Amino acid sequence: MKIFDRTLTPAIRALLATVLILTAMTAWAAPVWQGREDYEDGILTVYNTGGPTGQLAVIKPEPQWRIGDEDEVIFGLVTDAQRANNGTTYLLDAVMSTVYEISPTGEVRRTLGHEGDGPGEFRNAISLALLPDRNVGIVEMMPSHMVVLDHEGLPRPSIELGDGEGERSHVQSITVDGDRMVMGLFSTRFNQGNAEIRQTLGTFDLDGTLQHKVLHNMETQSGGNISISTGE
Repeated sequence: MKIFDRTLTPAIRALLATVLILTAMTAWAAPVWQGREDYEDGILTVYNTGGPTGQLAVIKPEPQWRIGDEDEVIFGLVTDAQRANNGTTYLLDAVMSTVYEISPTGEVRRTLGHEGDGPGEFRNAISLALLPDRNVGIVEMMPSHMVVLDHEGLPRPSIELGDGEGERSHVQSITVDGDRMVMGLFSTRFNQGNAEIRQTLGTFDLDGTLQHKVLHNMETQSGGNISISTGE
């Protein structure tokens, strides 16, 4: 049976074509998010489902350049790498307490920062964050705050990082997107011999203020026993 029969009028043919296109679009429509949003302590909290919404994607990276083999650059331990929109890559060496600025073709342009406790100095750094105005943030885990350097390598005011609940938190991961940050943190509170470990994932303003809480877990350890509560 032919769908576009010669006896069909042009208007009916166009209608059938539209129906077929809409059917195909429905079949290939993006998966619908099944989570929910709610307010917890006045903060918008997002509850995701246990599994992924979309299909598994396989990405095969291709090497662009190599550095540190036969070069004069000797790394201690590179713990993070961030690539700017202009192709510049920033490498964080946690052992040497140094940030390397690498050109798009793999040459070391300069180094930023060094170990210490003064302005623009850092210790125990775990990750980098590329901020607006070409500023570079170096995140220290304990105590959690971000040392900020401008595009000339000069120190800017540091940013205190926390979970928004007044607890002494430790940053596990951080990503900057425009005028906001996404951070994963944990904190530990001791109460009558018990240890409460709180994990938080949320979005924050660039000054460290909590915007939305995406995930919040609490784990209690006592006498070798562990109890876990998730979400609410």
